[in-house]
Amino acid sequence: MNLDGIRVPVVYEPTRFYVAMVGLGTFPGIRPPFMNYYLMVDSGSDQTWLQCEGATKDFNQNMPLYPWRSSTTYRHVPCNTHPLCKGDKCNADGECTYLSRYASGSVTSGIVAKEKFTLRSGTGGLEKDISVANKRVRFPRGTFKLNSQGKGGTIIDSGTPISMMYKDHFDRVADLVKAHFNELGIEYIGSIKKFDVCFRLRGRFDISNYPSITLHFQQADYIIQDYRANFLMATVETVTMVEISEADSDFNLPVVNGVASQMGPPPPHPPRSGQVHGPSAGIEKIFGDLAASSIIIE
Repeated sequence: MNLDGIRVPVVYEPTRFYVAMVGLGTFPGIRPPFMNYYLMVDSGSDQTWLQCEGATKDFNQNMPLYPWRSSTTYRHVPCNTHPLCKGDKCNADGECTYLSRYASGSVTSGIVAKEKFTLRSGTGGLEKDISVANKRVRFPRGTFKLNSQGKGGTIIDSGTPISMMYKDHFDRVADLVKAHFNELGIEYIGSIKKFDVCFRLRGRFDISNYPSITLHFQQADYIIQDYRANFLMATVETVTMVEISEADSDFNLPVVNGVASQMGPPPPHPPRSGQVHGPSAGIEKIFGDLAASSIIIE
């Protein structure tokens, strides 16, 4: 499979994170022969893990803990046989272990294993432009690419709830948002704390009047229709754009949240069951890095 062509069904949760459906394992006697799990997507991290049967600590989830003992393709990774298993990363049973700490303060630890992933494939491309409602910003070609000096570019981090843009890019998007609300007679009130574009909503406000944000890719458009993904209630009567601006420098790269391709309609209430690259409570088992040789992707 061409890894650049992988596409999975993705659903946006009210917690401002995305969950992706992936097929895991091989289970004789069922069709299809794998189990679908919804995992939180965090493209800014480097490990993929899932809560499994036998976990000593876990968080609540709708799906049962992963039944790894019943999968014929599950294998734990023995000590000192993988780049993730060097030094003291072993337990008394000769299994490779891991421990990861996240900026949020969450910690996850457990066993490194390899398992079969069943993923859909499709086509896609690089980001090209952004629209607010039906109006395009019309960024110049190459705005989001690395230049010949290795500067610029954009980080796609689905584990960051708030998108960040260079100020000049942000201002162009914000101008379209301001124009949209101005046509509705909504008062622009400037910045509140770190949020640069805020509006005062007086009385009842029809949520259908919030503008969608569209990320335009080669061969595809990703429309962020849910107003809760684009706007945040700062006070009882004040709404602000979720995106924030930052200084243009070599150390501050733009971060785009939730850039993902969807295949078909998502279920109305996805059963969140784990994470692909992301923090949570301690668990007993982990799947290794998707890019590592210990992961089998079909």
